[in-house]
Amino acid sequence: MNPAELKAVVEYMESDRGVSREVIIRAIELALESASGRDGEQDPDIRIAIDRTNFQMKAYRRISDGSEIETTPQSLGRIAAQTAKQVIMQKIRLAEKELLLDEYKDRAGEILTGTVIRFERSDVIIELDHGEATLLGR
Repeated sequence: MNPAELKAVVEYMESDRGVSREVIIRAIELALESASGRDGEQDPDIRIAIDRTNFQMKAYRRISDGSEIETTPQSLGRIAAQTAKQVIMQKIRLAEKELLLDEYKDRAGEILTGTVIRFERSDVIIELDHGEATLLGR
């Protein structure tokens, strides 16, 4: 992915999901690191770094003396790309949940207005301003 495409994706995710740019970039770095190994195993000696200003991506390999040298990242296969996508989405969903929790944790005990969108067994799922809430039926 070239830097312009990466920047466009990060900016879209930032505006669409409301997650900070740093969280998105770090999720991409972690995903690429986890997909960098062979046979689905993460290579602990590989570190991916994305420049926060120009979105250039660089890969570093840790050598035996503990220092790092820049290396050329290998192209990802289909399975590795799928793994990277899953890791990115997992990290972004986690960040979204944390944002939602931060927004509503100080409002405990308040009455909120929402729209019932569905019932799941005895629970009620309600749409709020910035997400969904579950009223437990137990």
